[in-house]
Order: sequence, then C-alpha cells, then structure tokens
Amino acid sequence: MSRHLATLATLGLAALLLVGCGSLIPSPEKIAEDTIKEGVEKAVEEATGTSVDIEPTSLPDGFPDLPTPEGELISTLAADDTYSLSYRLDDESAVDAVKAALLAEGFEVTGEASGEFNAFVAANPEWTVSLSWYNDGEGNVVLAYGAARTAA
Repeated sequence: MSRHLATLATLGLAALLLVGCGSLIPSPEKIAEDTIKEGVEKAVEEATGTSVDIEPTSLPDGFPDLPTPEGELISTLAADDTYSLSYRLDDESAVDAVKAALLAEGFEVTGEASGEFNAFVAANPEWTVSLSWYNDGEGNVVLAYGAARTAA
C-alpha cells in the first residue's frame, strides 16, 4: 500500500512540476511545426545540395558583402554563388534604401518594373542582384532578394 502511495505522490509531484513548467514544454503544434520545417529543409538540402533555412536568424554562410534591407528575414536559400532571401518589411522605403545603396556601389540598373508586383535588377562585374516586392495587403511589404555571381 505504501508503495502505491509513493507512486501516486511521485506522479502528483510530476504533474505539478509539468503544470508549473508548462511554458518550458513546447506545444504539440510547435513540435509539429518544427518537425515539418526541419523535414522540408533536410529534403531540399539532400535533393539539391542547396542550403535551406526556414526562419533564419542570419544571412546564409558565404553571402557576399551586398546591401540588404532592414526587416524580418523570413527564409534563405544558398547554392554555390546564388542566394535567395525573403523578407517582410514595414514599407517600401527599405527597398528604396537597398536600391540606392546598390547604385552608390556602382551597380547599373538592367531592368525595372512597377505595378502590383515590382521588380528591380542591377549588376556590377561581380554580382547581379534582383529585388521583387509587393504589398501583402496587411501593411507589410514582402521582398524576394536574389543575388548571383555575374557570369564572366
């Protein structure tokens, strides 16, 4: 009988600790989300040899010294000397700042388009940078930033 009481007391204590530490234990939704992201990243990396980071905290390894916008980095892809970055920005002024910085560094505009979806492409002898962006309807600007080594 005392062994059963000890087991119940231990289970009760464990339950209290789990409730008290609930914020330290990820929810089933968070576990599933993280598992899916890791699975997608691994599958793409294995199939293509491309480095993928969903919800990155920094630019991919080897990213060149190019201007990037102030904003939330959403995703990155990197393969050889080609990089793709996705950002969520507060407004178009962040895109304008990147465009101005590229031009100040000697990049030449090779293409532009404006409308519901906007595009800007500039190149120098070493890199070609493409910016494509749109307003997401929720007050944010979504930017796709591409950088590729310019073919010699």
